[in-house]
Amino acid sequence: MAMTRYRREDRKEHLENRFDICFSPSLHLDKLPMPSPYARIDMIADSLSSDMEGQLTPTKWKRDAGYVVYASEDWRPGQAFDLPLEEQADYRQYLQVPEELAPELGRIIQQLPELREDAPDAEFCAGLVRHFHRNFTYRLGPFRDDQQYFRNRGDDGAASIRRRLYAQRRREDLSYRRALLDSPEEPILLFLQENRAGHCELFASAAVLLLRQSGIPARYVTGFLCLERHPSGDYYVSRLGHAHAWVEAFDRQKRKWVMLDPTPPGGIRNFEDSWTFAESLKDRMRHLLDQLLASVQRGLVASAVLSFLKLLWFLFWNPLGVLLTLLLTAWYLHFRRKHRKADLITLTKRQKMLAESFEKLLRHWEKKLALAKSSSRTGRELLEAARQNDMVTPEELTELEAQVATYEKERFGG
Repeated sequence: MAMTRYRREDRKEHLENRFDICFSPSLHLDKLPMPSPYARIDMIADSLSSDMEGQLTPTKWKRDAGYVVYASEDWRPGQAFDLPLEEQADYRQYLQVPEELAPELGRIIQQLPELREDAPDAEFCAGLVRHFHRNFTYRLGPFRDDQQYFRNRGDDGAASIRRRLYAQRRREDLSYRRALLDSPEEPILLFLQENRAGHCELFASAAVLLLRQSGIPARYVTGFLCLERHPSGDYYVSRLGHAHAWVEAFDRQKRKWVMLDPTPPGGIRNFEDSWTFAESLKDRMRHLLDQLLASVQRGLVASAVLSFLKLLWFLFWNPLGVLLTLLLTAWYLHFRRKHRKADLITLTKRQKMLAESFEKLLRHWEKKLALAKSSSRTGRELLEAARQNDMVTPEELTELEAQVATYEKERFGG
């Protein structure tokens, strides 16, 4: 499987605007998340296809190798994907509104002081975002299992802590989308007219419908926010809790797509201050290993060597890495010592003497049979190795069998 390169003919990549993306083994997506708009993608896959809206689908993609995205020189954060252009697509698909919702959406627009239907698209979009930010609240739920989870749990301090932990799990888990309560009313109208509170998907869906009802082409977009920088400052981390939905609208006067985020800022969770020292070390180690593995998979020898040197520096020269290495070494030695001595703790004095005697017997026969030393080798395994060795005489084998039988009988009480 060779490196596949997808390059847009209408954009020139800028090598300094390079994004090296590695996936967590537990994350599986049909479409590839990436900064927008992109100019070139390099990845190990049989093929890579793109639709008019920039969604990329790989075939037989080597996940361990990650992928590299290059943006153009004029790239900046917060840009919308720039396709399709007006002459490339039928924009009627971006103006579709359910017939049963159109009249009520029209009335909502007329009642909003921030919105003027005759305003330029940029002004109308800014007013719509401002309306959501000022008058709506970000909130997850309610969920089908909330009532069951909190039933009969009381209102004491422990219950309060459980509620906070439960809410945190909801924020970090994408499964809440499948657990929202069913409502007999239209959720978008309920959100706009009564609840005025919801999650990012409701904000984005409502904004798309209001824009379309006003004649502005708009589309619903999902992805991941990339705002959290690792404490080392070397890379960014995007979690499931950073999954987000927003809007891209086509500004008809400027003839380009623009990005809008109607979700209030409180709905964007920041994990940056939640790192513990141990988590920081663990994630840094994982990142360096991911870089090394990706470079090897891509066949980039120089990059692999550089990644390996970075890993060595982190382990043996960086103060944090040295501390982590010492902690891991101490833990391993403690575990090994504890494991080797565990059997001796509950033994009688007689059994301890037998164990020491068997240890000497084991070392003697390992040397005689040219076996590698092993603290886990049993008497039966030693006998089997002796039986298969032509250099062992019948008398020696008989004596060894008797010694092993005596040891097992007295050691294990059989």
